[in-house]
Amino acid sequence: MRKTWAVGCLILLLLVSMIVPQATSHGGSIFPIVIGIPGVPGTVYIGDAPSQPDPAKPVIVFVQGLFNASSIWHTGNDMYQRAREADFETAFVELHDAGGDPRSNWNNGKMLAEQLQKIADHFPGKKLVMVCYSKGGIDTQTALVHYGKHPLVSNVITIGSPHYGSPLADLAYSDWVWWLSSLLGTRNEAVYSLQTGVMESFRTQTDSRPEINENAYLTVAGNSWGSFLSPTWFGGLYMLEDSDGVVPLRSTKLPYGNHIKTGNWDHLSIYQGKETFDVIRPYLTSTRQTASANNTIESASPLLAENNVYLTGGEQEGTLEESLVIEPGTESVALNWMSNHPLSRIELIRPDGQVQPTLFNVTQDQQTLFKGAWQHIAQLNKPMAGTWKVRTSTDRKSAYALIATFNSPLSAQLTLQQKSLHTPEYLVAATNKGKNRNLIKEIKAEAQIQYIPDPSTNPKQERIILRKRGPIDSRAIQIPVTSSGTYNLTINIRGTTTSGAPFARTIVKSIAVDKQGRIYGRP
Repeated sequence: MRKTWAVGCLILLLLVSMIVPQATSHGGSIFPIVIGIPGVPGTVYIGDAPSQPDPAKPVIVFVQGLFNASSIWHTGNDMYQRAREADFETAFVELHDAGGDPRSNWNNGKMLAEQLQKIADHFPGKKLVMVCYSKGGIDTQTALVHYGKHPLVSNVITIGSPHYGSPLADLAYSDWVWWLSSLLGTRNEAVYSLQTGVMESFRTQTDSRPEINENAYLTVAGNSWGSFLSPTWFGGLYMLEDSDGVVPLRSTKLPYGNHIKTGNWDHLSIYQGKETFDVIRPYLTSTRQTASANNTIESASPLLAENNVYLTGGEQEGTLEESLVIEPGTESVALNWMSNHPLSRIELIRPDGQVQPTLFNVTQDQQTLFKGAWQHIAQLNKPMAGTWKVRTSTDRKSAYALIATFNSPLSAQLTLQQKSLHTPEYLVAATNKGKNRNLIKEIKAEAQIQYIPDPSTNPKQERIILRKRGPIDSRAIQIPVTSSGTYNLTINIRGTTTSGAPFARTIVKSIAVDKQGRIYGRP
């Protein structure tokens, strides 16, 4: 009987140990306490106590961004050190991204809600203040508003967070970039959630709820594109508006939040302690600190209306040539050949048949929405008008996307007009905007429309092509909305200028449809 009782107690203890998170030493780590298993999503790290902990100060909880692990705050970054030297107790979380499976804000938010409860239990009676980088700001708001953890938290400080999504996420789901995104693994549940239409839907679900008033939201943003010919520089050029090279400035603010500062940071430097800790420090302790800058949500920059991009892409093995049409009057063209392997050769052939001496900056993107992509970036200044060829070679089966970004007065005269705010019907049209008038004589367009169901019902991220590339009569395009999910519209435009020269552009548009049939997406 005693033996049976003892065995039963042992089994009960084992079950309890599996259910209740254990605080353990993290061997070889800078953290004295780990709640969970190091490196595994769902784990919480408790930072080393400061030399003189201030009982009046909240605990800082650091939340990482897309594709990141918690280590971004302390490895190659002095943010953790500065927080500790300022006598703050700290905690760090591992979300799904740390396990190599980036998830939506709904899944990350649910996990974070559980982690916040564990942190609050470890620091009884103390409020938490959230410091969140990039997508971590959206994950955090999901945990507080939709999973009920707002009572545990005082302030929420978001650093470079895409509260309204990023056009780069729309690009990842476009027709021409589809194959490359597939091989890179960057077309996933997390990137899906950052499409501009999907985030507009999230804002509608979130910003009207009373829970948003239970915490003070403060935002920090960058307006630098980073170094010339870097991935963030090209991202900024693609979006062609104030941004940090990944997130537009207008996307980083909340209408009910206080904007602390917009600084000269790109997306890969903005979370560094040496850059922004002193900026956010005054707002860590006050529950209703008023920021000096305004919280106005800016409308899109006038430059955003310019359709300045030409796209193409697909699969590659061996040598491949792509054509690029450059119209007269073009000031410059920036080229980015993105692939999942570095190229063994890349060269440009001018319209006169001569090879253009060009220096490509080759780098592997480590942290933007195209993480893992090899980017081969160059800029042509005052290029010869006509049809260029981009000739590349790779010794491995690969996928690629060629993105050409034009600095040309013609771009301002191309528009995608929406029939009405809630109708997914569009018209490609020419206008007389800009200093130069009547540059466009004729426009011909073709479009591919694809439907991508919500990842919760489509874990393999498969697409359904609703309309293949083909000519469009009168340049009018209607997206056939039938189910909830996202719809990506990739429009390829070819035309002639009034002088008879050819030109080419591509427009990418993404909208989201909820289960009630409501449509979301920037007009």
